[in-house]
Amino acid sequence: MRGTALALCTFLILLSSTGAHAQILQWSNSLTGDASTVIQVSEGTGITFHVWINGTSNVTWLLNGTEARTDVNVTNSSFTANLSRAGVHQIVALAGAHNVTWSVSVYEPVKITGYYNNVTGSNDSLVELELGKSIALHVNTSGTVVSELWRVSGASGSYEAGGGSTFVFSPERYGEYTISYTAYGVNSTAGVSWNISVYLEVKDALNTTLRFYSAPERIVSLAPSITEILFAVNMSSALVGVDDYSDYPPEISNMSVERVGGPYSGISVERIVNLTPDLVISARINPLPVIEQLRSLNITVLATKSDSIDEVLRNILLIGRIGGRQDAAERLVQNLSSRIERVRRFSEALDGRRKPSIFYVVWYPELWTPGKGTYASDLIALAGGKNAGEDGSGWYIMSREVLLSKDPDVIVCSGMGGYGATVCSQIRNDSVLSKLKAVRSGRMYVIPDSSIVERPGPRIVDGLDFFYGVVRENLRPLPAPQPGGGSGGGSLPAPPALSEVFGKRVQEYGEVKSRLAGFMRHRTAYSADMAEVVPLLLSGRYPDIGLSGRVVGLEVSDPFTYSARVAVSRYFFAREVIIARGDLPVDAYAALCLAKRRRAPVLFVEPGKVPEAVEDAIKKIKPKKILIVGGRKAVSGEVEEELRGYAEVERVWGETRVETSIEVARRMDAGEVVVTHYNSSVEAAVLSYLYGAPVVYVSEHGLERVVEFLRERKPRVLFVGVDEGMKKRILDEIA
Repeated sequence: MRGTALALCTFLILLSSTGAHAQILQWSNSLTGDASTVIQVSEGTGITFHVWINGTSNVTWLLNGTEARTDVNVTNSSFTANLSRAGVHQIVALAGAHNVTWSVSVYEPVKITGYYNNVTGSNDSLVELELGKSIALHVNTSGTVVSELWRVSGASGSYEAGGGSTFVFSPERYGEYTISYTAYGVNSTAGVSWNISVYLEVKDALNTTLRFYSAPERIVSLAPSITEILFAVNMSSALVGVDDYSDYPPEISNMSVERVGGPYSGISVERIVNLTPDLVISARINPLPVIEQLRSLNITVLATKSDSIDEVLRNILLIGRIGGRQDAAERLVQNLSSRIERVRRFSEALDGRRKPSIFYVVWYPELWTPGKGTYASDLIALAGGKNAGEDGSGWYIMSREVLLSKDPDVIVCSGMGGYGATVCSQIRNDSVLSKLKAVRSGRMYVIPDSSIVERPGPRIVDGLDFFYGVVRENLRPLPAPQPGGGSGGGSLPAPPALSEVFGKRVQEYGEVKSRLAGFMRHRTAYSADMAEVVPLLLSGRYPDIGLSGRVVGLEVSDPFTYSARVAVSRYFFAREVIIARGDLPVDAYAALCLAKRRRAPVLFVEPGKVPEAVEDAIKKIKPKKILIVGGRKAVSGEVEEELRGYAEVERVWGETRVETSIEVARRMDAGEVVVTHYNSSVEAAVLSYLYGAPVVYVSEHGLERVVEFLRERKPRVLFVGVDEGMKKRILDEIA
């Protein structure tokens, strides 16, 4: 009987004598073979008890207080008890006034008497369960149960799940699981196990229900956007086939995957079948008959659509779940969502009158542009701009007359294979279109890789960031406020005016920090390494200087490539480029303020090498002049000679980094400077970016040169992070 209590009674051996008659000298039992008098046995066990006497005597045996037998005038006696009832029993041997008492605890062996699950409502041990649902398993037992234990092993690893007779299993991943139950008795165990097949069931874009019992190991992607998602969620190792246009990330070109044609036409069903895929993932651009033919051949096809950024994010999560990479997919979507939300907050707070009109064009002389219902149009609107082509739908050709009448604030050129640069050049050289104000003001941008705007994969958020930067750099000025009315409000706070920060001949950062915080708390700040700060600021973002409530990580694994990407997309028509060491923040920040003044990009180089990405950027931009910030110890003569192969080269430098920063400030001929120590250079770089004021570094050895410069130029000075002693010495000298 389940739950029978075991009471281990203490034994009492009573040996007494009423005279010089017989005594019990020894005793034993057949179970332990010794003089033990406290015994545990299972039901139905027979035990023989034995006593020896020093003489002759009558021996009476009692079982639970009832006389069972008496042996007359014996020197020893035995009694066998067959104990079939669970509980505590007493066996007593009486010899005259002497006795021996045994306490025997009889237990019932543990047994499984029944089990069931609530999914099938039966005792089936093979069960299918849909992911997202739970199964309750219950076991009935008999006998004396001391403890119980549930164990789970399978797709989520192996673990012990506690005790009790009922266990509710709620799997987080799909796959095969084994769940076992063990009941532990006194000297016995009993158990039962279930095999649970947890499946994932989804409906695809064609409303077809698909069921997956295990993560696919052989996948064919029929669209470049799908291929990018598979790489982004760490599923690329399962790829056995891709469409002909899948070209990102670059490492796909080194993989041994079959090209199956497409994605728009020419998809080879035969090649796909020969690859024996577990799963084919299609996109809306794939022909429907191909999908139907594959399904007729019993090949599982997941059809997707991506009509919005939200659907792109849902596809990432869905593909990650199917591939058993849900954690990676969720991390990616969380990162992308935070970037989208940052832009959305900016756009929603932006006064409509400040939104620049943007003409996005991918061809010339036919001016193909996106209208409503395209990714590019959606990205422009989400970033806070106005799509000049929003009057049309889908992709269409805008006439020259309509474009001239719209006269957009900004032109963004794109196109496959880097064709965007050619489109922009052709528009600039067009005798009619060159009259557009975007052309005349130089507000033309090139997207070197059109897929970040037109391909519905994870990088579409890079496209959003691109338009976000374009909008921020080209906000329309608000009209003058009307008498009795405001300016319209709604836009994000602007940084404090130049006169507030450099309002006096000498000012301390602490005096303006609270006003700057009022501006920065509405911006997202990025946690960045020192070498990442310059490309970060050039791309319209801010490093963390402790003034923003939102700080996120920056995804810059290679500052050289990052600076090159910003340079090509934002400064494609720059006449100059600025070169600086990527790992020397002092020179890099000096280069930043010089670039700000000259509206030129900053490119990072290594001490003795021009990185490949930087070399490619210079080739695309084709500058007339290259300015190197720093001496030959910073940027070697070999690098200088290599750069001379692309344009005229000039150095802006001093013998020390302090002197280099002074030379940059002289070159800029600025009325305001930020004087700082190395330790506060990030804060100084942000102020330099906001106000175009050069950063001048001060050190004990360079103090005299700084004082000489300040006396000569007499700029307004903002001290950032300069200790009181050094600041007093500077003020005493320039007073």
